[in-house]
Amino acid sequence: MKFRKQLALTLVIQSIGGGSTLLAMLWIGMKSGPEQQGQFNQLKSLIDLSIALAAMGIPQALYVYVQSNQMSFNRAWKTSLWIGPLGMATGAVVMLWSTQSSPALIAVVGATAVAGCLHAQWRVLTLLSPQTIWFNLVTVAPQVLLLPIAAWIAASGHASQLGMSNGMLLAWATGAVVAGLVLKRLPARPLYKEAVPIQKIFTHGLATGVTGFLSILTIVLMQKAAQQSFGDAGMGVISMAMLLTQIPMTPLNYALPLLLKNRLTQLHTPQYYSYFLMATTALMMILVCAVWLLGAVRSDLWMGFAYSGIHLLLAIFLLAGSAEIVLRIMSVEAQATMRPWKSTLAEAVRVCTLLGLWLGSQSERNPQTLEMLATFWLIATIAAMVTFKLSNRYSRLLRG
Repeated sequence: MKFRKQLALTLVIQSIGGGSTLLAMLWIGMKSGPEQQGQFNQLKSLIDLSIALAAMGIPQALYVYVQSNQMSFNRAWKTSLWIGPLGMATGAVVMLWSTQSSPALIAVVGATAVAGCLHAQWRVLTLLSPQTIWFNLVTVAPQVLLLPIAAWIAASGHASQLGMSNGMLLAWATGAVVAGLVLKRLPARPLYKEAVPIQKIFTHGLATGVTGFLSILTIVLMQKAAQQSFGDAGMGVISMAMLLTQIPMTPLNYALPLLLKNRLTQLHTPQYYSYFLMATTALMMILVCAVWLLGAVRSDLWMGFAYSGIHLLLAIFLLAGSAEIVLRIMSVEAQATMRPWKSTLAEAVRVCTLLGLWLGSQSERNPQTLEMLATFWLIATIAAMVTFKLSNRYSRLLRG
């Protein structure tokens, strides 16, 4: 299948996954209120953080080295099996850090992190198959399975964190099982180059992993800031705005692995980078205008009185999304050229900027607002994008 057809199929299927996530959050928010929806979002973010800590970028590193014939598939499979259980420890650490210290909840979140870590590694390795349909199906499986969880929460009116975490465990475990079955069908890949040392794989993976961890940490920090100042309701509103921003970016997020695969196999920078950049940035600008106009009619965007004013938050996050798109496109080239530290540096700048602005605002006399927190996110994302661009220029100077 040609790359354009693969990309088009990916966009269609991944849109189903993104739509499922959006529908699940809207379902919970509209039936059970922003407090329950905020708790669901926070729990999912903590699980994502646990998975990122356990995986530590190894999924991308394994794929890059197997695809470039510097590592056998069997070695990659065995490596994933002993990395996965690290999720139990990272899940416990993250939940204790978040003050959620119930032993049963810690155990379930740890098990979910194990399943999620295995799913993350095996999902990326399915890109080794010539048929990208498997990668797409494995990727969207846990997202689609959020819908039954949302239906249960909406029907019950309220759900405990333990109950929600049990549902997420089932979703990620199912995704991991499906991914494992797909990988068992892949043909053997011979080594054409000298095998890469395991230390090099972990060095590459560590940079990618820290990048992913910092990216999720910024979301958790935003949720913590909103919860501390505005309670669960404020956390739910800002989480919903951040989620809605990710919906138009979902196809791009899951097209990035295909762009990386094409970059590694074609050995040149494809024009698709610029196509994606222009198309998605234009889409985000159109959405900013649309949200602003719709907000003039209904500031809650028809989601209920509890979400009044969300249109302003969404417009700010969509502006930040334009800078986020540039970051993610540049990260593909950084991965392909074995320089993942550039993304790490950019995300570190974002975390430090966001944290500095938030802590600095607490000492002022003017009270914080959700719009102020969203603006902090916009400034931090722009700072990360500028850092990435400057790192590219600095690298050229060193080579020149």
